[in-house]
Amino acid sequence: MWNRVVLLAAGVALGWNLVHALVAPFPRARRHRVWVLVAGAVGLGMSAALVPTGGVGAFLVGLLVLGLSAAVAYAANAREVGKAEEPLPRARPAPAASDPRPAVLLVAAGEPRTYTGPAPWAAARRREGGEGAPHWFLRPAAYARIRRAYARLAPEETAEGWVDGLGRRLDRALGDGYRVREAFLDIPPTPASALFHAAEDGHRTILLLPIGLPPDAIARLREEVARSRVVEVGVAVSYLASVGGEGALAAALGARLPALARGTAPPPLAPHTEAAVTEALARIAAWAARAP
Repeated sequence: MWNRVVLLAAGVALGWNLVHALVAPFPRARRHRVWVLVAGAVGLGMSAALVPTGGVGAFLVGLLVLGLSAAVAYAANAREVGKAEEPLPRARPAPAASDPRPAVLLVAAGEPRTYTGPAPWAAARRREGGEGAPHWFLRPAAYARIRRAYARLAPEETAEGWVDGLGRRLDRALGDGYRVREAFLDIPPTPASALFHAAEDGHRTILLLPIGLPPDAIARLREEVARSRVVEVGVAVSYLASVGGEGALAAALGARLPALARGTAPPPLAPHTEAAVTEALARIAAWAARAP
């Protein structure tokens, strides 16, 4: 009886750690790989120990128990990988001072500067309606390909790094009359968080400027504004038209996740910087011309 317990425990440890070996950041993934090897060795050793008393048939039964328990544990863990968490409700902002400058909040889908786990990619799949997503049983392998491709990217070649550089360029171009911040739909800081902190810093006017987002993203942005509760303290939020929402920039941003999921380098974003800055300045100038 105890040998079955050992085989079941080894199989569960094997399947559970295999998922994390595929999807975790490299330092953590190495630890999970060690546990995969240990669990596999224990399971094979216990199956081999059954041979003297049960023959080859007992060995095969042991392998079957090990494999089935590993498959069940893998499947259960693979379904949970990247699962969405319900955001916590926010307190109402309590501004400590007043800043007359409008805050320009650049909002993009976002990829982190370094691979931190599957959550951003799972969020992107959900936001896109799961189009082209592999079956949940195969997603850990897709995340492993993303991790491998991501390891070859410089931080400034990621979407977060590019948007940060775009924000700094735009901040210099606008001068002291504006404050530029960034927020992302799939990684921190979220629009709700960035709006909250802008209100806390005393900004009474916030311009939401999507970067490469489709028109239907406005519904998501309105939800984020409501969650931030900034309007409750008198902050005026304006929605500007998306920069690069159509054309080359949108195509480059939209092609990044499929390319990474194949384990290949995504399209570069640097060539689109100048055009994005110019378009963003035009959006803000048009808003300023209409502002009272």
